[in-house]
Amino acid sequence: MPKKITIDHFNSIHSIDNVVDSLLEREMSEIEQRYGKMYEGLSTKILSLFSAGGRRVQLSEEEVVKVLEHSRQVKKEVVYDVLRQMEGVGLIRCTNGGRYELANNTLVQRADKKVAAENSLLRNMRLVIRDHAARGEKLDAQYLDHIAPFITRLELAPDEMALVEASREAVKKEKRRRVWFVGMIFAVLLAATALSLFNFIRAENEAQRANIEKNTSDSLRLEAVRYSSQVDAINDQLVEKNAELEAARDTADQNRILADIRALEADMARDSLSKEKVRVDSLNNWLNAALVRQKDATDEARKQREEADALRQKAERSSELIEAEKVRADKYAVSLNAALRSTTIEDSRVQALVAKKAFDLYSEYLKGDDYRNKEEANHPSIFNGLYQGLKSLDKDRTWEIRQHEGPINDILVHPNGKQIITVGTGEEKVVIWNIPQWNTIGAPDLKEEDFDYVVGLDEDIVYETVDISADNQYLLLAGQSDRIAVIDYQRKNRDSWKYLDPRNSRMFEYDRLYQVAFANADNNAEFLALSRESYLFHDANLIAKSPLLGDALIKPKMHTRANTMVKHQGKTYGLAAQTNIDVYGGTFIKLQVMSAGKIEEDQLYFDRKGDKDKFGQPVAIAASQRERGVLAVGMENGHILISEFDIQKRTGSFIPPSKLQAQIFKPHQAAISDIAISEDERYLAISSLDGTISVWDLNLYRNASYQPIILDDHRDWVTALAFAQKGRMLLAGTQDGIVHFWNFHAPDYAKMICRVLPDLVDEPNYDRIDGETWRRYFGTNIEIRNDQICR
Repeated sequence: MPKKITIDHFNSIHSIDNVVDSLLEREMSEIEQRYGKMYEGLSTKILSLFSAGGRRVQLSEEEVVKVLEHSRQVKKEVVYDVLRQMEGVGLIRCTNGGRYELANNTLVQRADKKVAAENSLLRNMRLVIRDHAARGEKLDAQYLDHIAPFITRLELAPDEMALVEASREAVKKEKRRRVWFVGMIFAVLLAATALSLFNFIRAENEAQRANIEKNTSDSLRLEAVRYSSQVDAINDQLVEKNAELEAARDTADQNRILADIRALEADMARDSLSKEKVRVDSLNNWLNAALVRQKDATDEARKQREEADALRQKAERSSELIEAEKVRADKYAVSLNAALRSTTIEDSRVQALVAKKAFDLYSEYLKGDDYRNKEEANHPSIFNGLYQGLKSLDKDRTWEIRQHEGPINDILVHPNGKQIITVGTGEEKVVIWNIPQWNTIGAPDLKEEDFDYVVGLDEDIVYETVDISADNQYLLLAGQSDRIAVIDYQRKNRDSWKYLDPRNSRMFEYDRLYQVAFANADNNAEFLALSRESYLFHDANLIAKSPLLGDALIKPKMHTRANTMVKHQGKTYGLAAQTNIDVYGGTFIKLQVMSAGKIEEDQLYFDRKGDKDKFGQPVAIAASQRERGVLAVGMENGHILISEFDIQKRTGSFIPPSKLQAQIFKPHQAAISDIAISEDERYLAISSLDGTISVWDLNLYRNASYQPIILDDHRDWVTALAFAQKGRMLLAGTQDGIVHFWNFHAPDYAKMICRVLPDLVDEPNYDRIDGETWRRYFGTNIEIRNDQICR
């Protein structure tokens, strides 16, 4: 009998969610195994059709067939078969009207969560592929391995699929080249080893020949010594006989003849001894030469042996390096794949542990890399896995706070780091957040008494921008009005705060003020203001002389929404950007830099083709001038331009299009809404009307395989950004009046998971994953050295 899911089963089991998740996982796996890899993700696709935002949807067979034929090219017969099978196991049911729907609301909720998790995973993959396609760059081998299990579910456009195929072909060519190169290395090492062995054997033979010659020489020397002794004895006898002959001189004739005979014999003996001496000297010379040759042969043999040992050690090290690189590549691929898949795990404890272990493996992979600050291990997939794991595990953690009814237009972080100031639309207040203690991850723990309010503002004015004086004495407020408010920030009685009302200056009556800031750190009476078409510099003593603006220097500026302020060495500069095409067809950003009473222009080239419509006009801009200088410009269609920037060393002259000065990327699918740069110029945050934020590491973004972190857990558009805590925290204000508190550093999430697990999971093995879970998410290539993830 087919299995049925009924309410009786749910009532008889304590954890309904776990049972439903297990049944869904098992039945969906059986369906996909039945039809093979060609239809991977088909079951999830069908579930998404029957659940939309947690609601149960009814569809006819023809409607399901039409959707799947169009999006996945699934045959009708397969769709009919899958529907029958899902109906047979009780996942869906057929209504009296002949339409299908999920069997009950519990299934709808769990299916919707499963589909949402997978859609988030696929969306991140598509964003990376589209970004590479926009830049004309191929995907690397590791990323192709990650997306391989999901390629049939991504539903890529033809140009994006073409990029994937081209990347695969490039990876194959690179692998063939590496195999050829490694083979050549081993062939050279083998030849060198054989040559060394040949030289070693030849040296050994020379040494043996030298030993034989030495032994022969020793024998000849002994023989010569014995012969010399005999000659000496004969000489002694001759001396004795001569004495006798002297004594017997009377027998002269006989003795004389005898003496002559003896003398002749002695001469012959002496001649023979001289010849033997010459022969012995020759043998000694030959022996010495043989000893020298033996020593040279021994030294050469030792040298050849040392070279052979060095080659063997080099070959062993090369083999070890190749094996180590293979292990690193396995850790890279396995860690990113596990991090991606962890977001679909329903058990929050297992989800967090798999994400934490993926982070550990990725950190081990980075130990052999040359990235700067590599210890942060801030890969987007690793971060997303840890973030989703901690959020699923620690459901009571607060990530956002709402203090505004309408969109947040600006966020200002106080220099003391303990306050932030926000302004919004449709409200008569400025909110001051007093933060005695920041949380490492998530929103700070604030109570209502931690908030102060600037009240008494004009109810008809929408304030867009806020700034604070260098001595923390005054606030500047401006927006959709011709008036600029100056507020005493140090007044203790906050209910009685008033702002100076510069009503006699009507120059911005029909223009929106995008930016306002104090112009001089030493003078609270000077400030700059930028609108779409005008630039204002005011230097009257607002506080001491008059509550009115009085006369101000006003100049026209280029028409643009992209305006910002740059503070450098106690001065403030206004900065505006606009897209232009030069006479040679090059696309460049025209920059206007405004300071006290003057406007200067510069141009920044970024595209040779001259297609201005491809990028649109700038809509957001940010710059920092603390150390190296950074400039970022956001465009109407989601592109961003990043360049080095020095506000005091601009050329102001024409630069040919052949010398591109900026890099262009497209991480977003809609217009850029705001840009922020961290205080140390390390991180760049960009928000878009697609509801996401991309965070860029400015030390790494030039690497071809670099991917920014995508923050997409917002319910509405992101309208304002600001860094806090020296770049460790990112504040994001949204259209619905919420401030999100983002920590985007993966190691902090890994530590927090292990910190909260013992309190949230009451069991001895709270941080242990079993062998089956390990094999499922980490495979068999990675050794299980410790199945306790946090200890």
